[in-house]
Parts: sequence; C-alpha cells; structure tokens
Amino acid sequence: WYSVSIHETRLGGFVVTRTDITERKQNEAVRREGEEIVRQVVDACPAALEMRSVATGEFLYRSPAAVALLGTRSDLVATYVDPQDQIDLHKQLETDREVLDRRMQLINAEGEPFWASVSARYIEFRGDLVIVSTISDLTERVEIEQGFKRASELLTDAIESLAEGFALFGADNKLIMCNARYKQMNHLIADLLRPGLDWNEFLEAGARRGQYKDAVGREDEWIKERKTRVQRHDEAYEYQQADGRWYSGLSSPTREGGFVLTRVDVTQRKEMEAAQREADALVQQVLEACPVMIMMNELESGQVIYASPATRTLFGEPDSVRSFYVDITDRERYIKQLKANGFVDDFIYQAQGPDDNQFWAAVSGRLMEYQGRQVIVSHTQD
Repeated sequence: WYSVSIHETRLGGFVVTRTDITERKQNEAVRREGEEIVRQVVDACPAALEMRSVATGEFLYRSPAAVALLGTRSDLVATYVDPQDQIDLHKQLETDREVLDRRMQLINAEGEPFWASVSARYIEFRGDLVIVSTISDLTERVEIEQGFKRASELLTDAIESLAEGFALFGADNKLIMCNARYKQMNHLIADLLRPGLDWNEFLEAGARRGQYKDAVGREDEWIKERKTRVQRHDEAYEYQQADGRWYSGLSSPTREGGFVLTRVDVTQRKEMEAAQREADALVQQVLEACPVMIMMNELESGQVIYASPATRTLFGEPDSVRSFYVDITDRERYIKQLKANGFVDDFIYQAQGPDDNQFWAAVSGRLMEYQGRQVIVSHTQD
C-alpha cells in the first residue's frame, strides 16, 4: 500500500511523492477486525448494553438484548417508571463515576413496568464523555424474593398466633427468633430476647433476675448446674417460675443442629390438680374415719382398689373380694344382678373372714366407671 501526493511547481511542472503505508493499512485492518470481534461479542451477549453521549443524550450503541428489552425509544425519561430514579442515577454517576447494581423499575419494549438492576460508568470515547450501562431484568428474581417474603410473613404470623410460647435457637445455641407469647412468659428478661442471645446467657439472666423459683437464693449453683447439664431434646418437662406460674416445655431438635422450644402455661391445670388432691385427701380422711365398711373393687376380677378401716377389720387385707365368699356362686349371682340393674341392695350371702370364721353378711353395691374400668362401690354389714 502506498500514499501518492501530486504538487504543481511554479514553473508549470509537478512533483509526485509516494509513501509506503502498508504497515498503517495493516494496523487499521487489525483494528477493524478487533472492533468487529468486539461488536459481535457484545451483540451476542445476553446482557442489555447501551452507550450514550452525556453531552447530547444520543445513543451511540444499543445491543440487540437492550433493544429487545427496552425498545428503541429515544426519550430516555420514558424509560423510567419513576423519573426520580434517573435523576438519582446521574447524581451518583457525577459523584462516583460509576453505579453498581442499582435496583429500580423501568419500562420494557411492550410498555410494561419491570424490576431491573442498572450498572453504569463514565468513560472517554473518541474525545467524548459517554455513559456505558448494562441493564438486567430482575422480574423472576423479584418474584422469587417476594414469594420468600410472603412465605416468611405467613410463617411469622402463624408463629405469633400460637397460644404456646415459641423460640428457635441455631446450631450455635443463639436465639434466631421467638414470638410475643414467649416474651410474655419470660417477662423478666423480655428485653434481652433478641436474635443472637446465647442460650446460657438466657438462663443466667433469668436466674439473676429471679425468674426461676428453684434458683432463688442459690443462683450461682443453679447456673452452674444448668450450664453443665446436657441439653436433651424431645423430652417434656414442667417447671415453676418465681411468680407462681407453671409451664410445660418441650425442646425439639432441628435438622440444622439447633433446637425449638415450645412452652405452654399449665398453671390452671396445676391449680386444678392441687384442688383435686386436696379434695381426694379430704375424702380419704372422711372414709378412713367412717365406721361404715366401704370398698371399691374391679367388677370381673374382684381386685380390691380401696377398703376402709372398718372393712379391713372385718375381712383383713385381701387382694380380691372373691375370698369373702364361702360359696363363689353367691358372687356370680350378685354380679349378674349388678350387670342387669346397675345396683344391688342387701344381697345376703355367707361370708368368711381372715381366720376362716364364717358369718352372714348383707352387701349393697353400685356399678360405676373408674379410670376406664368398671368397678363396684359397696357397703357390707355383718
């Protein structure tokens, strides 16, 4: 390759000069080939890429992916759902010269809004300041994130609606979350129940603040016992707090190595059980003091469940009422009447005592259910 120049002389002739430009032409060819390769790569890239002049706002280049995503509109403002996003983007570019993964809503080629991630940078191109930007469609990712968020909100709402106290600890024994009911149950340390609270710190704070009844007055000893105790899962337990309330708890392991604590307020049940024990004790005292012979035994086997002192005086300490009968067929007739009517009054039979002494006895009985079994409550007279 040569470059030829012809210049006239003052005498009417001309001068011809010729320069070898083969190397320059080769360099230009290499540059054009390189630019073509770059263009092909950029055109084939699935990312939407744009190049725009800062001075004129004119688009210098749009990749096919950018055209497919955003169309060919020249009105840049119309690309943004919220025009303020464009203003904020340019402010950040002017300050930092680049923007990375800024999330905003844009308008696609069909005129529909979609979530996008925009990255942009100022560069010098052929003496002009231009903006090179890439746009990623986040629609699918945002839908997944929103799905996770909805699921998380539903799970949180479900946990908060539980009547039980609920707390989740991670494999590192640190609190991940708990519901409001759990905080109410641990009201003396509710201010500490935040994500990251260590299980041992939770126990120690509860002891120091007087939450646990069996720790009062022996806090250091109680804390040491609890810290050395192996955390056991899938085992229910009950405990009383210093305010008098009773709770039933259960620790369940998670697949990730943590554990879930659930607690139920069983104070009312405990109070009812205590009242029942008092009532039973009162009945026991009355029966023990009563001179009347009263007994409870199973219907079929005759096994003695309870015998008053007066009954034990007459019959000794029998395991079964079958030994009371001289003739066992008397008991069979007695049982038959009980099954038919549900009660028997003054059934007379010949009885025998612990020393095989025989005497005539009259028994009155009532058929009832006790702890899932059919039993007879009876009164016997000599």
